[in-house]
Amino acid sequence: MPTKIEWANEVWNPVVGCTPASAGCDHCYAKRIFERNLSFHDHKFENPTTYPNRLDTPFHWKSPRRVFVNSMSDLFHPDVQFEFISKVINVAFLNPKLTFMILTKRPSRMLDFFKWVGKSVNLDVAPAPANVWIGVSAENQATVDERIPILLQVPAAVRFVSVEPMLGPVELRKVKGDHVNFNVLEKSRFDYANNGFGVGAPMSEGIDWVICGGESGSGARFMHPDWVRKLRDQCTANHVPFFFKGWAGFKYEAANNAVFKDTHEQVPVDAQPMTRKFIGKKRAGRLLDGREWNQIPNESLLDRSRGLAGLTQNAREVK
Repeated sequence: MPTKIEWANEVWNPVVGCTPASAGCDHCYAKRIFERNLSFHDHKFENPTTYPNRLDTPFHWKSPRRVFVNSMSDLFHPDVQFEFISKVINVAFLNPKLTFMILTKRPSRMLDFFKWVGKSVNLDVAPAPANVWIGVSAENQATVDERIPILLQVPAAVRFVSVEPMLGPVELRKVKGDHVNFNVLEKSRFDYANNGFGVGAPMSEGIDWVICGGESGSGARFMHPDWVRKLRDQCTANHVPFFFKGWAGFKYEAANNAVFKDTHEQVPVDAQPMTRKFIGKKRAGRLLDGREWNQIPNESLLDRSRGLAGLTQNAREVK
C-alpha cells in the first residue's frame, strides 16, 4: 500500500496489532490508525494477528521500491511465531528488486530469531538477506543504550536507528565506542529459500542510517531543536546518512523571542528554553537549519563488493 511515510514507498502489514514496549509507545500512531479503520476490527489491537494472505503482496510489485514492513505492528512481537517471521523474511529474499525495512523495539527477540534460523546451518547468527534493512526504534538515551548493542549483533547489509518520537538528547557514540561508521565486514548472504548460502554480500559492522522525528497527535511530547541538531552533527561527522522526518506539526522558537496569540507551551529542557505551538504538519515542515535532510543509504550498497568511504558515495537524497 502506498504510504505518506517520507522514507518509504510502500507499507506491507502481514501482522497487525501490538503492545507497548517503552515510553515511545505511549501515543502509538498505529493504534490510532487501527481504531479509525473498521477494516482492521476483526481483533483487538493488543492481540497481534498474522495475515498469511498478505504474504504474496510483494510479488505484485514489479518496480524497485522501499517497503516498510509492519507499520502497524512489530514483526518481532512475542506473539508472532518464528515460523511466520521466517515466511516474511523469505518473501523479502525472493524479491531482490525490493528493499525491505524492518523496525523493532524488541531487538532481543530479533536476535533470537536470527539465531534460530542459523541453527539449521550451524551458524551462531544467520545474516539478514542483503535487501532487508534491519533497525531499532529508540526514543531516548536509555533505549539507545539498550537496543543498539543488540542490533549490532545481527549481521546485515544495512542497520539503522529510528529516533522517533525523539523524547530526549541522544549520543550514539556513547553506546559502544565509535561504532557509527561505514566499515564493511565481508560475509556470505544466507539463502532463506534454499537453506544454504548464496552470493557473497558485504555486511555492515556499524550503523548505516539514522532517522529522526518528533511526536505527533494528541498529547505529543516536546522535542528540542538542539537535540535534533546534535544527532545530525554526529551523523555528518561519521558519514552516516541522516533523515529528518520533521517537526510533527509544531513550530519551535526561543522562549525570549516567542510571541504567540494562542496558547503555547514552555518546557524546561537542558538547553535554551523553547516554546512551541501547533501550526499543522504542512506549515511546520521538515526544514532543519534551512534545508530538508533526506539522506538515505544507496540501494546500490546491496551490490557492493567492497567498502566505500565517504557520505557522497554511500548516501543519496530522497526527493
